[in-house]
Amino acid sequence: VFLQAYRKDIAILPEILREKIQDIPELLSESRASSTVKSYFKSFQKWNDWLKQNNLQPDQGSSVKPLTVGIYLAGLIQKGVSVNVLTSAFYGIRWAHSVIGVTSPTESELVKNVLEAGKRKLSVPKTKKEPISAELLLKMYDNFFFSMKMFIIKDLYVLV
Repeated sequence: VFLQAYRKDIAILPEILREKIQDIPELLSESRASSTVKSYFKSFQKWNDWLKQNNLQPDQGSSVKPLTVGIYLAGLIQKGVSVNVLTSAFYGIRWAHSVIGVTSPTESELVKNVLEAGKRKLSVPKTKKEPISAELLLKMYDNFFFSMKMFIIKDLYVLV
């Protein structure tokens, strides 16, 4: 991503500096935890694949339009992906833009609101379990000790 974004700038660098440019992508990959970078990169790749499937080329500027990102996120929401997948898509796009030093379309209020709506729609409400009643505890206690008494009686019977 980095080398593609800066290919024109790289082309005009003196040869001695062009050789050193290879260090930058590795350093950028260490700007976050390796698991985070892997997750963001994977999400960004899915975003790029989606762009290609919809005949939108990232280098044509279509990938930087907030409306395009909003449509992408809305599609994920309609598929019923998890909140984690949705937020990973959002932050993967944001991360890739930050790596190449351009403003991310995720800064748009439209995109942020689509993300928040998706979180609300996709989140599963937690259902609290009923606390165990004293009556049920007593039944469990009685059943446990009744079976223990039967076990002891059975063993004693075998011994006699």
